[in-house]
Amino acid sequence: RETSGTPAWSITSLAAFLSKPAKSHYLHHSTEETMRDIYKTTAVTKRDVQTTMSREQYLSSEGLNPSVLKKGLADGQVSPLLVRHHYENPPETTQAQKDRFAPGTLGHMAWLEPERVPSDVAVWSGGRRAGNDWKEFVVVNAGKLIVKKDDYDRIMTCTDQVLKALRGSEVLELLSEGESEVAVFSEEYGLQTRGQLDWINTSGESAIVDLKFSDTHSERVVDQNISRFNYDLSLACYHRWFTRESHKQVDRVVIVTICTTPPYGVVIRELGEVALEHGWDKADRVLTAVRGAIDNDSWEIPIASDH
Repeated sequence: RETSGTPAWSITSLAAFLSKPAKSHYLHHSTEETMRDIYKTTAVTKRDVQTTMSREQYLSSEGLNPSVLKKGLADGQVSPLLVRHHYENPPETTQAQKDRFAPGTLGHMAWLEPERVPSDVAVWSGGRRAGNDWKEFVVVNAGKLIVKKDDYDRIMTCTDQVLKALRGSEVLELLSEGESEVAVFSEEYGLQTRGQLDWINTSGESAIVDLKFSDTHSERVVDQNISRFNYDLSLACYHRWFTRESHKQVDRVVIVTICTTPPYGVVIRELGEVALEHGWDKADRVLTAVRGAIDNDSWEIPIASDH
């Protein structure tokens, strides 16, 4: 159903309830394979759902994902050239970007796979990340998520406080049994596609749950971000591809945004049928344009004009 305000129900997590074995994960936000070729996406080799695929395996797989499709919507224009450029030339991840991503990655882990935090997270409590101490720390903790101490304390305190406040709420039913980081591979217009869902529950009322972490308490900003960052496009793709390849019905698609600054807060938005149709329409326009560009071997440079 569509919701214009905060639903009557709220969220909790299964921090103390998850007990499934941990998967092998690639914890650092590194770039994807640099030798990509968008023409190879015409060879559809995977159409399935995988619950045990590591992050590294997923990133090295061929396929157009929602993130790269969004690049084709720059400034309101559909540009297959931008999709091709970002698919074939993923940018190097800077230290500043790793710092920005790390709290969110830790948040996902703390909420959805809390058993992994003690073994898969390394907390840096030193100062400047340079010199021999830092280099040794990186080597010793290779394969782990490295988080600055202040970010670690902020995220873990927030997680503890929010879970206590929301214990017993309805979303416990959504998160009590399910799978995190579920990879799905599908096909559109003869093109390989892929996505990775934060969470899909496997019992009761089925739902895709997408977790976001923010420092804002503003519902208005959260709502604006759904449009600004095309979250509806991503979730429409996940919903379409997962239901198709798993042959399972998904009843609800929910975005949960957690404010990580005191006094904390949670904003819940459910994407109904109209929102998902709108999101898929955007993805479909990009995919159609990419298919046409591949077939015609024509990649036009986008030209903006005020007349």
